[in-house]
Amino acid sequence: MHRIFVFLSTPRTGTQWLAANLARIYGDLASVTHEPIGPLYRPREYFRAYDRVEDMLAVPEIADHMAHIEERTTSKAYIELGWQSYAAIPLFVHRFGKRVAVIQLTRNPVSTAASLVTHRFYAGSSRNDAHTRLGLLDPWTPGVKLADYADRWARLSPYERCLFYWTEIYMYGEELSARLSGNDFLVARMEDVLSGDAAHLEALTSFLELPFRSELTRATDQVVDARKKRTDLKLDPTEVLDHPHTLGLAARLKYDVRSIDGKTLRRYRNPLWRRAAHSRLILGLRTLFRTSSPPPGPLRTKRPDGERPRRRKAPRSGHMET
Repeated sequence: MHRIFVFLSTPRTGTQWLAANLARIYGDLASVTHEPIGPLYRPREYFRAYDRVEDMLAVPEIADHMAHIEERTTSKAYIELGWQSYAAIPLFVHRFGKRVAVIQLTRNPVSTAASLVTHRFYAGSSRNDAHTRLGLLDPWTPGVKLADYADRWARLSPYERCLFYWTEIYMYGEELSARLSGNDFLVARMEDVLSGDAAHLEALTSFLELPFRSELTRATDQVVDARKKRTDLKLDPTEVLDHPHTLGLAARLKYDVRSIDGKTLRRYRNPLWRRAAHSRLILGLRTLFRTSSPPPGPLRTKRPDGERPRRRKAPRSGHMET
């Protein structure tokens, strides 16, 4: 049976690029997947649930996926990327033992948090889908280390809530590295991977037990991001300075959080004209609904003689039907 390599990361860390190019360049040697079952790993429910590892197999999608991995590794190595699997890494080790190797893939918290804001990936946002319901962490999630954030959560900006998430995930990564001492564990920075320096790519492919191919270096000039978004929300990189746990972790991962300023984060924000247009639209809608007349009666009436009812026109001034 072949090796199994699982990546640990937050969203918006570059796994799309890595998965696409590993599959294209090394598809003859490894089976590469990206987010194979997505949020159905239920990472929020099983975060740090070390004593409930086998309970995860009660989730049909997880059990089927583990069986699928077993089948795939009869012929090739298996490489899985995607942020949703972080809570399932203990299950991988429980099921496959020392065949499992973990790659913790990181990115500067300042830019990661900004990118997460554009996707409204923080507790309390207007986004409501399986990714946020099953995958988001907040101070009330069982297993989090920064539960004391609950006292000030209402005062935190969306950007700071994304910093909380980044910090929780990579504190967990440090913890896993110590707990899984019998398994190979690599920490790689995505900035290094994309730098074009062949040495960083060689280190990564060597850990994945793949031969280095120069085509991977040439691919660093390409952008792979099918989910790029922007935001109207304020992004203040100096807010990271109010979070000592994030600062300490970033330093341990060799990140200088002061190297990214507000100008750099502008690429995550909508252009000024679009933000202004959006503000005018919201103001106009508020004014419309504030000054609108009461809803008209039904637009169709039933005639006693059974004739076809006439359509009445709604008043121009006022009511917008939905």
